[in-house]
Amino acid sequence: MSNYLANAAISLSKRESAPVVSATGLFFQSLNTFSPKMSLKDVVESYKGGTWGEESTSGLGYPILRSSDMRGKKIDVSNVTWCSLPETNVESFAMRSGDILITKSSGSSDLVGKAALFVEPDDGNTYLFSNFTLRLRPDTQKVLPEYLAWFLRSPQSSAWRYETQQTAVGLRNLQTQEFLKQELPVPDKALQQIVVSYLDALDSGTFEIEYLNLPPVLKEQHQIIARIEAIARRVEEAWGLREKAVEETKMFVGRTIAEIFGDPLKATWSDIVLGDITTEVRYGTSEKANDDSDGIPVLRMGNIQNGKLSLSDLKYLHLPKDEVERLKLRDGDILVNRTNSAELVGKCAVFEGDSEYVYASYIIRLRLDLQRAIPKLISAVINSPIGRQYMFNERKQMTGQANVNSEKLKALPLRLPPLDEQQRIVAYLDGLQAKVDELKRLQAQTQEELNALMPSVLAKAFAGEL
Repeated sequence: MSNYLANAAISLSKRESAPVVSATGLFFQSLNTFSPKMSLKDVVESYKGGTWGEESTSGLGYPILRSSDMRGKKIDVSNVTWCSLPETNVESFAMRSGDILITKSSGSSDLVGKAALFVEPDDGNTYLFSNFTLRLRPDTQKVLPEYLAWFLRSPQSSAWRYETQQTAVGLRNLQTQEFLKQELPVPDKALQQIVVSYLDALDSGTFEIEYLNLPPVLKEQHQIIARIEAIARRVEEAWGLREKAVEETKMFVGRTIAEIFGDPLKATWSDIVLGDITTEVRYGTSEKANDDSDGIPVLRMGNIQNGKLSLSDLKYLHLPKDEVERLKLRDGDILVNRTNSAELVGKCAVFEGDSEYVYASYIIRLRLDLQRAIPKLISAVINSPIGRQYMFNERKQMTGQANVNSEKLKALPLRLPPLDEQQRIVAYLDGLQAKVDELKRLQAQTQEELNALMPSVLAKAFAGEL
């Protein structure tokens, strides 16, 4: 297989199952060596672009299919919109079982030319198709609709559709006539059905290593596909273990803090609330920020990431000098996100350094009595399961958002050790965090290796080296 087809297969494998991509690519490549070839235009009875019309979720009119309704090789009708159309036009835009829908226009070049098979549901509805799609009606005397749908999902067709796109008004559009010129192998229908059954089984996860109905030339490719399927299964298992390790790593420090502060043997520590050790609690500015870097940088809720401040993606403000002095951050200030989703509200981070920053209105600034509390420790407790549970319980739920106000924040119960014990705990947690960061680095390296593995396997398969 030529390099451009191998590259198309590698690109497809980022969105599709690698065994399925390899199977379609290798099968159609082999079929090309001994089967008659026909253009796509010659194996369809008709082709037609979709209808314009105002769409809604009212359930009135006719259900209309869009590119977003394509799921793998088939069309999912569970979430369709509806469109009104004059009765005289309905038949022209009506779908039939066996029709294939093609994405004709999209903002993404990867989606243009995407194909899915329509199987008519038993619900009594007449389904139409939208203007951003193209309907192909296969000539069933020449080709099985399922076979054609599989070809249109192959690396061969994917490579062709990339070559037959053009850009207009921010959209990538399929050049229909050029798209219809692509050729496909058209063996007899018995072999088409064998290919369809094989690919359907592979796609559905009911794949068996011994598939005896294949002709000899495809059996050779089957052995390669079986190896890829086995490798893909191991990669998927490795991904699952990695994801589990990442989640456990994220929670490790928080669980350690919860264990330290939840230890009943720490009863000699002072039982206080957060407000007892704060010297100031202040909301941020509601002024609209912009990209003018001549202003003062403003930290927003998105800058609080995993217990730390990210100083990327900054916005800026031009504020009066007295307002800057009122909102300017100091080393040791704790920034708490007061409005977010229920899971994220209350996340916080410590500001460190002496650079000039202010903060936005969705953030509350806590300034602690440094003679009584170490900011890094208090921030860690707020971010731990102890603090997260408190925030979740005390949040005020609004439309799509949750909120924790300053009074609720100040009422957070704490068991506070003496300052020297706080310093010892912070040093221990810093060492623990360093080990966690190193583990995350190794996990990220593993992710890169896993990401590179299947494209490498596919490249070798198409080069005949697997």
